[in-house]
Amino acid sequence: MHNHLIGAVFSNGEIFSNLRFTQGMYDVLGAGKHTHDLLERGAALSAALETYQTLIQQEPVTHDTAFIGPEADALRAEVTTLYSNKQQSGELLQTLDEATRAYAKQYGAGK
Repeated sequence: MHNHLIGAVFSNGEIFSNLRFTQGMYDVLGAGKHTHDLLERGAALSAALETYQTLIQQEPVTHDTAFIGPEADALRAEVTTLYSNKQQSGELLQTLDEATRAYAKQYGAGK
């Protein structure tokens, strides 16, 4: 068994549950047709992407930014590269800290 990142979604709320996703994949793969068989990796990933597309359309949240399939692979590679470089990740954390402190100062948090 292997885990595969098929996507990252930034939304204004929680999207579908793991249970709904699992049921959706089961339905796409043929509802019991493969109960005792090992799934071919490509078929499983294809079913996962199809299930995502179906379920995300049913969600009552905005999902303006989504990295799905090859975009998720590119995002994972970029994040891995960033966090593998101590200087780059330190600079990112410093920038985020400064932005957070400026926001807190402007909107009165922490007073």
